[in-house]
Amino acid sequence: MNKIIESISSLFSEENKLDILNLRYLPRWAVLFIDTFILLVALLVTYLFLSDLNITPLNTITVWQQLCMVL
Repeated sequence: MNKIIESISSLFSEENKLDILNLRYLPRWAVLFIDTFILLVALLVTYLFLSDLNITPLNTITVWQQLCMVL
């Protein structure tokens, strides 16, 4: 029983904490999430800027098709 308690306490010790700021690299899923988030924010900002202009776009493809092409 002591070995189980020792292993659990060593698992949650200060040495095993995940410190993202001191990592030399990020996992691929984190980079993908950050890139996708930046892309979506840029799309939203661009859409808000262009929606105030009085430009009539060509109706060749829908807005969803345009977003899919950008992504």
